[in-house]
Amino acid sequence: MANEEQLALLKRGVAEWNQWRASNPEVTPDLKGALLTQVNLRSVNLSGALLAGANFVGSGLEEANLAGADLTQANLSGVDFNGATLNRAVLTSANLLGAYLGSATLIEADLSYAALNRVDLTRADLSRATLKQASVIGTDLTRANLADTNLEAANLSRTELGRVDLSRACLASANLNNARLLSATLVAANLSDANLSNTRFNRADLSQSQLNRANLEASTLMGANLTGADLSGANLANANLSGANLSDARMDGTVLDAATLNNATMPDGLLSH
Repeated sequence: MANEEQLALLKRGVAEWNQWRASNPEVTPDLKGALLTQVNLRSVNLSGALLAGANFVGSGLEEANLAGADLTQANLSGVDFNGATLNRAVLTSANLLGAYLGSATLIEADLSYAALNRVDLTRADLSRATLKQASVIGTDLTRANLADTNLEAANLSRTELGRVDLSRACLASANLNNARLLSATLVAANLSDANLSNTRFNRADLSQSQLNRANLEASTLMGANLTGADLSGANLANANLSGANLSDARMDGTVLDAATLNNATMPDGLLSH
């Protein structure tokens, strides 16, 4: 349960709360399970706070400092986090459905098992974050930074990932069915065993990526860079690889039935048609 004195202080206003935080840097705010719905918390300092199970539905946390905060299983549905800092925050199993996190900073945050469906994460920094088995369906991650992020077994179906940076990210066994990764950077990313059917990778950079055993059926990889990629055992049936560069790619056991390879650059020993 939340510390009632601290909760009452926070509800009196952000200015008074932030002043108290500045005067008491050694105190860890305990607001576990707090009811903080429909509250204006813009620019609030909740860094390192204990907020597990707290309810923030309808509140504004624009430009808030939540670095290192524990938001495990918190209800953050529809919350506006525009410009907020959530570096190293723990958001395991948190509800972020419909939240706005555009330009938010979530470096090294833990979002494992979190619900992020229909969230706006455009230009957000999620580098080195963990989203293992998170639900990210229909979310907008345009131009987001997901370098070195762990998205193992995450559900990114119908997600917008245009121009996103997924360099060295782990997407093993992830579901990206019908996702859009136009001009995305996936250099050395791990997509082994991922579901990439009907996914659009036009002009994406997948060089040195691991796509072994991935399902790329009916995907579009027009103009994609797949140099040095591991496509062994991958399913590329009915995929469009027109103009793609697959030089030095590993393709033993790759299924290419009815694939379109017009003007594609293939590995030695494989011819385009």
